Amino acid sequence: MAEALSKTSAAAAVASEMEAELNCSVCLSIYRDPVALHCGHNFCRECLDKVWESQATGKSYSCPDCRAEYNQRPELQRNLKLSNIVERFQASRQSVAAGDVVCDLCLDSPLPAVKTCQNCEASLCERHLKKHAEKPAQRDHILVEPTVSLESRKCQEHGKMIEYYCSEDESCVCVTCYVAGSHRNHNIHPLKEVHEEKRSILGKEIERLELEKKKLEDAIKTKEQDKVDLKKNRDDLRKDFSSLFQEIQSKLQTQEEKILKHIQLEEVKELSGICQQLQELEVKKELTRMLVKEAEEAKLQKDPLEFLQVFQSVHERAKQNNTEVPMHAVQEKTLPKSSYGTALAKMKTTIEQVNEELIENAVDNSVMFNFKEWVYNKFSKCKKSSGTLMKVPVHFRIDLISLDR
Repeated sequence: MAEALSKTSAAAAVASEMEAELNCSVCLSIYRDPVALHCGHNFCRECLDKVWESQATGKSYSCPDCRAEYNQRPELQRNLKLSNIVERFQASRQSVAAGDVVCDLCLDSPLPAVKTCQNCEASLCERHLKKHAEKPAQRDHILVEPTVSLESRKCQEHGKMIEYYCSEDESCVCVTCYVAGSHRNHNIHPLKEVHEEKRSILGKEIERLELEKKKLEDAIKTKEQDKVDLKKNRDDLRKDFSSLFQEIQSKLQTQEEKILKHIQLEEVKELSGICQQLQELEVKKELTRMLVKEAEEAKLQKDPLEFLQVFQSVHERAKQNNTEVPMHAVQEKTLPKSSYGTALAKMKTTIEQVNEELIENAVDNSVMFNFKEWVYNKFSKCKKSSGTLMKVPVHFRIDLISLDR
């Protein structure tokens, strides 16, 4: 703020000095159609004509500034460079007047305002702001950022400046509203006091939201790791199946392809679910980030009225912000290598008898692959002959008991 005021003050000083240099010493206004004399002084053509008309009865003509005398009335020549400078200066003044709030106390050439006094209902430049502050009666006046109109800061009912906040109605009011209006006997506080209180509340909300954002970031990291773990798990599962089917490739090639395809589809389905959750978490994170940013911008708002006008909306949305993290554990599947030997030994004795129709049975969601009752009977015979039924890997989910008949 101090830097901005310093820059504004410097610009105003330069503009003031430039204007002083461009003032005609006769009319004390900016040159109009400037002309130059041999002595080097410049004047408005109209001003110099009037001066010399008053000197027509004398023996000579003289410069209004240095009194240099001329026996004959000189022919006036327009100062082209000075005319161009005046035109550019006037254009810059019009640009400032059109784009900025100007000082209400500057008469001839208004300078950009740096503050607006609510009590005086006037915008002040740097120079007039200093004079304003020097008066003891005006030191407690409320200063706001420069504004063209203070109507938005006035009570629509009473036309007075809004200076208080009614906590019962959660609205900004003027002194008449409090003393004799609809907010009489209500719990009223100065805007500045409420501004600080609400900023404190918003600060706590920002802290809470930051924690929620951190939770979301941790959840996203977990989900990202889930993606890696799922990919690794499915890669390992593919390798296990490939290793198994290499032993029985000649007879189970079609079955291998179907199982691998099922794993692929299952992986895509699982990844799709995780990606969808990640997308939802990213959206929640972005919404939370934007809410934090909006809350921080609101917290930095120094104008109590403008702060309170956005506080309720930001506060409510901050409280209602949904940062719930969906819980979905990745289902890991493995194929224990300890079961390879027994399974292969017993399967190799019957693999030549496996019928094409059995090999081509589709994989469903309840089993990894499904041998018909024929397979069950074969392994039952193995049990009778060996006394022990082959241990089927649980994680592999070959459910011989629930075989499809």
